[in-house]
Amino acid sequence: MQSNYHLPAKILIILFAVFALNNCTSKRNVNKAIKYDEAGMFQEAAAHYLRSLAAKPTNMDARLGLMRTGNLVLEEKLTSFNSFHRNGQHKEAVYAYQEANKYYNNVASVGVKLDFPEQNKVYYNESKEEYLSYLYQEGLKALNVEAFGTAEPLLAEVLSIDASYKDSREQWITAKYEPLYRNGLGLVETGLHRKAYYTFDKIIKETGSYKESISLKDSSLKAATITIGVLPYYVQENGFSLTASELRAKTINEIHQIRSPFYKLINDPVISNIPYIDRVKEPQIALQMIQQTGAKVSAQAVLYAKIIRFSERTTPLSKTEKPAYLKEATEITNASGLKESRTDYIKTTYLEYTRQSKSSLTVEFTLLHLKTGEIMVTDVFTLEDGDNLEYAEFNGNSKNLVPGQWKKKDTKSEEDQIYDDGTNIKKLQDKLAVKKEFREGKELTAHLIQDASQRIAQKIEQYNPER
Repeated sequence: MQSNYHLPAKILIILFAVFALNNCTSKRNVNKAIKYDEAGMFQEAAAHYLRSLAAKPTNMDARLGLMRTGNLVLEEKLTSFNSFHRNGQHKEAVYAYQEANKYYNNVASVGVKLDFPEQNKVYYNESKEEYLSYLYQEGLKALNVEAFGTAEPLLAEVLSIDASYKDSREQWITAKYEPLYRNGLGLVETGLHRKAYYTFDKIIKETGSYKESISLKDSSLKAATITIGVLPYYVQENGFSLTASELRAKTINEIHQIRSPFYKLINDPVISNIPYIDRVKEPQIALQMIQQTGAKVSAQAVLYAKIIRFSERTTPLSKTEKPAYLKEATEITNASGLKESRTDYIKTTYLEYTRQSKSSLTVEFTLLHLKTGEIMVTDVFTLEDGDNLEYAEFNGNSKNLVPGQWKKKDTKSEEDQIYDDGTNIKKLQDKLAVKKEFREGKELTAHLIQDASQRIAQKIEQYNPER
């Protein structure tokens, strides 16, 4: 509750600091502005008066100074604009007016209104119409001879000055996207459907639609999409069957999540019902069996995989009793009647536990084109994972436990050893503090299956027949 009382005070301190900083900034800029003003440098003076007001809107010296010097700056800009207008330099007039108007609005943003005669706007519209007409006509001329690179910047400049001028936006879209559109058509003709898809997709995203971009994008996607049937995964030993089924299911799930739009999994009943297809050792044999059915297979490609090697092992928890000492410090009175400290080491035992687990998986897979027999993607890889558990337990005050060796608990021996040093004590304490988390073989295998399925899906996603 106490902190709630301090909160308003903290906010007030922050606000005061901000106010003080702005006040200093405002004063500093006013002082600079006055010096420039006295030197007749009204443009620089106006800039500092503007900064001063931006920092502190109530600074009257800055406000009065900006009203005077700001009008001088604006008057100079408008004089330049009018000169361009009278001389028929319409491009220069347009941009000079825009600069003057921008300055007027900047000053107005701090609450100072400058003198901007309305007649200037009339002159601006005259110059603007002349210049826009010139740009537009030049842009159309370039379009008519298909000089798209020349037309595009001309029409873009029209839009930057007046976005609603005639049909300049439609003409600019043609100038900018017609070359891209034609490139897309060329990609379709050469069979580069993936590149064509992305070309038309870009046009659609940036224009909404252009000519037949939407239908061409759809047809390019259809032509580029590879439909895949997944064969049952082959295993060399019957004990791997469940692992193979899990890997196949995970692979299907991962392929479904591929971000590329060019892959589609289908459940082809013709493939699924071929007798003994799950016992085929080589992908080319599986391909022959599919082709020999004579039936029409809807999938363009099949994914064939086999588990070459698989092992999973988890050892039982091993428990070993280890000798040690309990360190006890006591205070005694010696023969002279003086008190002194004595350290005793009492023989004891603690328990050490160990356990290991390991899983290894070797997978080979191939993506085959059913019509041509082309190997589209293939790979063989081994994944391994393991865990090792080693910890200690002591039924007592483990902080005073010291490692060591002894032969008999109740009898002293010259072979008894006490390892009361920092290194050995730390090793023992680390074992006592170990978190007893352990992944058994089944958990390791599940992790490997997930990694293997992701690897297969990634390899397929990386396949690009157009490279």
